[in-house]
Amino acid sequence: MARNDDPIQVFLSYFEKAKSLELPYYDAMTLATATREGKPSARVVLFKGIIEQEGITFYTNYQSRKGKELLENPQAACVFYWPKIECQIRFEGQVKKLSDEESNVYWKTRPRDSQLGGVVSQQSQPLKNRFMFLKEFLLLKFKLIGKEVARPQHWGGYALTPNMAEVWLGKPHRLHRRFSYRKDAAGWYQQELYP
Repeated sequence: MARNDDPIQVFLSYFEKAKSLELPYYDAMTLATATREGKPSARVVLFKGIIEQEGITFYTNYQSRKGKELLENPQAACVFYWPKIECQIRFEGQVKKLSDEESNVYWKTRPRDSQLGGVVSQQSQPLKNRFMFLKEFLLLKFKLIGKEVARPQHWGGYALTPNMAEVWLGKPHRLHRRFSYRKDAAGWYQQELYP
């Protein structure tokens, strides 16, 4: 194994390429979490940027299934896949909540209706009556006309700080390129893998 580039920088170069090509959902990532007992679950969330020393960020309802699983077991993995450029990048690592200040900054950039939805949604809980849910949304919308929508305490951001990464690049005849990255106290080590 050899010391090599930070995989975050490698990721950002492919991310920018996918973005520049205007690929659909270029910012979507599959996030895998697990319960304390190791029962996994996965879903697609939106990548919201890199915070130096903290990692890959995303936002959600803390009371959602992923929020509860991250509270029990703060290890997670995420995968970005862009078929058009034949690139997949995955990360594994520790996840922690972002500060209230960081979550507030992002909250203020969200569309107003998305903010309102974040307030009224009891994400992942059984919905007994969709009409009542929509009514609650509209009532809050009218109640807060001309007022700021405050970020609820049950909603905010997380950062996944990677200690492992893998870059897969599609090549003809299934002779793909795979690069594994591992982090230790001295930094990142890179190793090429068989496809």
